[in-house]
Amino acid sequence: MRGPFEGTNYTPSGDEPPLPDKIAHYHTLYPLEDLSSSELSAAWGVRSSALKGLSARDGRAYVLRVVCGKQVIPSLEKLSVVRSAVDMWACLAGHPGLLLLYIYVLLLLLLLAGHPLAGDAERNAQCRGHVIPSLEMLSVVRSAVDMWACLAGHPGLLVPLEGLVASELDGSPSLVVVHSYVPGAVTLAQAHLQPTQTASGQLVRNTPNEELLWSYTVQLAAILRAAHATGLALRPAALSATKVLLTPVGRLKVCGLGVAEALTGEVVPGNSEDLLALQRDDVVAMGQLLLQLACAVGSLPAPNLDFAAAHYSAEFVRLLVLLLGVADGGGFSWRAVSALLGERLMLEVDALAMFNEQLLEDLSHEMENGRLFRLASKLSFVTDRPAEAPGGHGAAAQHAAAYADSGDKYLLGLFRDFVFHQGELEAGRVLDWGHVVEALNKLDAGVSEQVLLQSRDERSLLVVSYADVKRCIEAAIAELRTSGRPQGAGHMMRGAAPPGVGHMFGGR
Repeated sequence: MRGPFEGTNYTPSGDEPPLPDKIAHYHTLYPLEDLSSSELSAAWGVRSSALKGLSARDGRAYVLRVVCGKQVIPSLEKLSVVRSAVDMWACLAGHPGLLLLYIYVLLLLLLLAGHPLAGDAERNAQCRGHVIPSLEMLSVVRSAVDMWACLAGHPGLLVPLEGLVASELDGSPSLVVVHSYVPGAVTLAQAHLQPTQTASGQLVRNTPNEELLWSYTVQLAAILRAAHATGLALRPAALSATKVLLTPVGRLKVCGLGVAEALTGEVVPGNSEDLLALQRDDVVAMGQLLLQLACAVGSLPAPNLDFAAAHYSAEFVRLLVLLLGVADGGGFSWRAVSALLGERLMLEVDALAMFNEQLLEDLSHEMENGRLFRLASKLSFVTDRPAEAPGGHGAAAQHAAAYADSGDKYLLGLFRDFVFHQGELEAGRVLDWGHVVEALNKLDAGVSEQVLLQSRDERSLLVVSYADVKRCIEAAIAELRTSGRPQGAGHMMRGAAPPGVGHMFGGR
């Protein structure tokens, strides 16, 4: 639950630029990449940065992919392309491996009107060599959004959620594409290609073993199948090691959808041959990504098949050769990949089944926690509750003790002390979580086991069963539900049950 709110305090240091208070309706911004770096993205060829922000609309965390406004000048055309990409990818929004960009483009006409864009000659002269989108690009992005809507539920895709133009970051209008935030996720480049420092101070790379690479292969093949079977293409940039996320549980998610379409101005090729060419590029990009991960060692100048053949099985190397051979006209596709995986698919299914069983076990524990919380809440609603008295504060105080000492309430007060206020003469106060869980479980089951309850002044002793205590709690809660009457906000703490009690305990 803390995941979306971790890393919310950002203090720039050194050459890092400060962040604005908000971008559009996204606030509490936090950088997910180095903002001081001036290097161009290897995937897209332009400078971009990723920020995490909390939406003021729903309170959830999202990733804002900001394309440098000094290199790619946003315009109505560019926004149109982004929106088309959002619509196209929306069909894969739920895929576990894709962060689909549901791009609902905000046409910020006032912002655009305040900045010279593609139609301004002076601006164009200053930005020669940079990508300046056109009106056609806007149309392409809208078309892409519609096309991807059919895959919105695929678990391997993070779809674009929103596209907008903002100038809060560096003063120049920049294209911003928003997608869902995955707490704890890192890129494959961060996980395996970038060196990390060991306890001894040595820099090493976390090279994946072959078993892990086969798992990545199965997941990437599933992602390609979902996109290609729908008549879509991911684009090689989306399969870059810096654009594929690895979640804490080992699942891959593609998060670079929609940006490449916005930069090229084309979402869907005009003919089937061009689409097949893009899909073949996806297969080659998958092979290049796997080869890059397999050769992730510090001393290797560039990935090559000879190194992979020396360190991995012939079966895996054969897969790499077939994937990379598509660039030379090979007919290898996701269907051929699926057929070649065979047993590896079964191993992945087994691993997912075991993981799901573990999730169900963890969920059952959480359900137990909720059941015990419900019991503890019932006990708190009843014990030490001031009695309702029409005479005001003084009268209520006089009747409070009488209410607490009356019938079932007195017994429940003693039981509350038995559960939460255990103590020993020598050890003093005792915080025994096991005793609390055991007592509440027996109370919930209403067992016939008897317990000895003692008053705080040690003058009263009661021997009751858990079944007796359970009946007393249910009777007291029923009394709270039926005896209350509407009161003003200033009197809610005095009198009968607050409005939420009947709803919280209804049906039990």
